[in-house]
Amino acid sequence: MAHTLFLVHGIGEHGQNWAEDIKTQLRETFAAIPSEVGQSLDDFVTFKPVNYDQIFESALERMRENNEKVFKAVTALDLTDTFFGKFSDFAGKLDDKSFFTTHALDVFFYRYTPMRGYIQALLAAEFLDVLMPTQIQNIDWSIISHSMGTSVVHDTLHNMFTTTFEDSDGNSIQLNPSNQFVKLYTALANVSRLLEIKRARAYRSVVRPRQAKPAPQGGGIIQNFINARHRFDPIALIREFNPEDRWYDRHATPGFRDVELTAVYETNVHGFQHYLANPKVYYPLLKMLTNSMADFDEFDRLVAEHQAGSLQGKFREARELYKDLNTRDFVQPILAGNSPFDGLKQQLGDIGDDIDEMIGKTDGDDDE
Repeated sequence: MAHTLFLVHGIGEHGQNWAEDIKTQLRETFAAIPSEVGQSLDDFVTFKPVNYDQIFESALERMRENNEKVFKAVTALDLTDTFFGKFSDFAGKLDDKSFFTTHALDVFFYRYTPMRGYIQALLAAEFLDVLMPTQIQNIDWSIISHSMGTSVVHDTLHNMFTTTFEDSDGNSIQLNPSNQFVKLYTALANVSRLLEIKRARAYRSVVRPRQAKPAPQGGGIIQNFINARHRFDPIALIREFNPEDRWYDRHATPGFRDVELTAVYETNVHGFQHYLANPKVYYPLLKMLTNSMADFDEFDRLVAEHQAGSLQGKFREARELYKDLNTRDFVQPILAGNSPFDGLKQQLGDIGDDIDEMIGKTDGDDDE
């Protein structure tokens, strides 16, 4: 039976085919790994994207409809300059396609409204559709989630494995972590701490490696946990997720891989695909999904190639080309001229001694 891989998106607008580019990226990345040449990811994995964006869109549509009624009443009663008029004007912005309506409201709806429960129920139904046929033997299922999707997945899994519920026949069901655990959970730009609620604290939930200390409500339900955060992703840095000291007594963290990225390929460092493009993420992820042995030399080569192609790598390459440039010799003829270079000469005179050092400077190797 193929390994089921759930893909869970974050905030923003997502159509029914939102995951197609991600699936293509993973397939092409896997095929390009030297040790996997000739292999197809689809021989190992069955993709199962989940889209919960329609719940937010339905709520917005109802709000727009209600606002139309309010606007008509405000106009008819000549309340335009009152609080009601100002509120109606604000609500009218719900018709705009902006960061507020496509991103910020998603976070508000999930964190502070009953929609949190609706979304978790939708996701749980998708998970259980794979889990419920298998009550005894093990089943291979994994999850990749991104941004707000990490909070949705975290809350859903914790509730699923700590709650008794009924199946379609009215039978009581309690999931068993010993044979229904998540084989691999990959959290990209993890915000489960940022959006956590009291009854499902990210560091105290069962959404942790099975090898970690037990949570108050039971043992961990994750076989392998990859947590990826980018040093330049501001979203991932707010209440950063890094529970190693709380989950383990010693420095070794079996089952948990905390990955910090620094390589930048595009301006949207928070993007789902930007995270997946990094071999520090995709290499262990794909190897675990396909039960392939990791080749550490191959991994190091892929990381080096990725780093060289990043913006930082291009900068270092350019710096190496021009490290022998004598800045004084280059600038001196200009400084020797008359005005309008007098002001420039005065400014450079104060910092000229530092210019050669800045351009010729060579940093130590970064992790990435």
